[in-house]
Amino acid sequence: MANRTQPIIRFIFLTRNGLDRAISNKKHEGHIRSPDLPAHCAKNDTDCLSKHARLGSGVELPTEDLVHHLREAQRKDDYVEATLKSVGANYVRVSFERLYDQEDIDEWKKILRFLGRGPMNNLTISQVRDTFSIQRTSSRSHKDILSNYLEVKEVLKGTELESLLT
Repeated sequence: MANRTQPIIRFIFLTRNGLDRAISNKKHEGHIRSPDLPAHCAKNDTDCLSKHARLGSGVELPTEDLVHHLREAQRKDDYVEATLKSVGANYVRVSFERLYDQEDIDEWKKILRFLGRGPMNNLTISQVRDTFSIQRTSSRSHKDILSNYLEVKEVLKGTELESLLT
């Protein structure tokens, strides 16, 4: 694919904080699984959002292999990026957290510049968010989500993964 010139193939490599991914997986594998509760809520679906607010905390994240799993997730991200580089792929790496968790438009502009599409000047985060069809369903703070926050914090303390905790 990398040797093709027409059409130009571009890859957007989206990464996510491994701890957030682990919490999300734990939540959706059973903690809040319910036949009448979707994983995501449509904008302004107050019923869905209130159910998520009630059920979206108190997640207990297993810690016995947490460091190993988080390092493995990072290794996989690094492997994907190394593969993209090795085949000469045209790609941009972007962060889920910068796209969705911050009042920062730079990551969105990075994608638009890379694709050569859309508004690149005077774009605001409000304009971007107005295009979303779903709404955030959980707190940004791990302290609010995890029932064993202090245990997770202690397990990550002193490792390169400590910065994943919010």
